[in-house]
Amino acid sequence: MDPTSDVRLMTSEASSPKNRWRWLSLVLGCLLLLAITTVWLRDPLLRGVAGWWVFDQPITQSEVIVAFPLASGEPVLEAARLYRGGFGKRVIMTSVPLRPTDKLGLTKPHDEGNRQLLRENGVSEKDFLLLGQDVPTAHVAAETVAAWAKQNGVHSLTVVTEQFPSRRVKWSLERALRGSGVA
Repeated sequence: MDPTSDVRLMTSEASSPKNRWRWLSLVLGCLLLLAITTVWLRDPLLRGVAGWWVFDQPITQSEVIVAFPLASGEPVLEAARLYRGGFGKRVIMTSVPLRPTDKLGLTKPHDEGNRQLLRENGVSEKDFLLLGQDVPTAHVAAETVAAWAKQNGVHSLTVVTEQFPSRRVKWSLERALRGSGVA
């Protein structure tokens, strides 16, 4: 038997419509199984991804508590709780940009709301400081906090932010505080 005829025979069998349908069915079946498994296991999968994405560290005593409120007031409430618990002597926050509705006077600016929220939760006005003006990003906020900490001789910060930007905030603060001796 001629070896080239075997190659032609195998090639023609592999490219036959019947074999293509088998491969297509196998691939589609695997994709369907993967989709069903993903939907069925979505809670543990999403919690695992969120756990990997979120940066969380045990809270220790520090000189200043920094709140990075982005979408909600949760960091502000947590900063007030830590302040009342004695984890820091002062609470600082960077100014949030005004929304168009704030500029028109239709809504209360976030900075005013956050200040009021801190007061209502036990942070005295003398122990609260608002830094910057209309700080647009977490990176700029980190640079603003780092500059203030260096200028005021602060040695330790406790940073409170929301879950999902926590890794980005950590990265920005580490870059901004590099070589400053601020922990």
